[in-house]
Amino acid sequence: MSELPLIPKCKEVIFDTGNILSWSRLRKKPLVSGTDEILDSTDSLVKCWLKQQAGSDALQKAEQIRVCCPIHGNQAELERSQMTPEQRAELRINLKVTIWPNAYRHGAISEAVQEALTSLSATDCDSIVLSIAGNSWSRPPNAGGLLLNDVKPLWLELEELHCADVVASLGAADFVPDLLESLHQWAKEKPRICQLHTQVACTTPLRLRNFASANGMQLLTHSDSPDPLPSDRLQQAVAKAFNRESDGQGWQPRWLVRVSSTVRDRGVVKTWGYVYKVQRNNIVPM
Repeated sequence: MSELPLIPKCKEVIFDTGNILSWSRLRKKPLVSGTDEILDSTDSLVKCWLKQQAGSDALQKAEQIRVCCPIHGNQAELERSQMTPEQRAELRINLKVTIWPNAYRHGAISEAVQEALTSLSATDCDSIVLSIAGNSWSRPPNAGGLLLNDVKPLWLELEELHCADVVASLGAADFVPDLLESLHQWAKEKPRICQLHTQVACTTPLRLRNFASANGMQLLTHSDSPDPLPSDRLQQAVAKAFNRESDGQGWQPRWLVRVSSTVRDRGVVKTWGYVYKVQRNNIVPM
């Protein structure tokens, strides 16, 4: 690896992989997990993006950068190329937003959703499922798991998006029955989707099945890791992508959105990708 950092002053990066279904190398490569998929696509993304930055010294001074798929162009072009109403009507757009609770600040969910929709050239989506990193069924409230008060500020942001017609339905991933029922009772906009990990889906408690049925809630499964972007693997991946050990130091995930769109009434996946934000406090010495 090279010694001099490329992004010594950078404290914030938003990675936007675009539609990785169009990346033939990723389609052919067997990936073990969602984390592998995210980091592998990030590596390819950064290398393509850096080719566009060749000869520019702007990276040396930048404190914030947005690394996006080259075929997307810049932010202004993304915002000008909005999806037409006819195109939007053909698609079902689903977002899964993962928040790291120790780094959460008000506005993070709104920022994440806006960045994801911009990536799709869309202004709204059909569903958002909230996932909180580190949460799982193996950690109920009485064992250090999530409490309703932990979820409230995040859900309030989602409700604001719903009121603004940005999203039609809200959901939650891996909320134990006590938490899900408490959230349903408290929230103005009720969760309509409950995602369960495949490891527990086969033994879904009767209580949860009955609650979902009585309240018109979809029970769906997923195979995502409780922490889809571990800090150590993130830092290794950034260092590898930028080919500089120092450029990988100190990064921590803030939010992650998995973006997917399917053709309505056919279930054909048209778009699959990730948008995520990382930050660090330290500035790398030159």
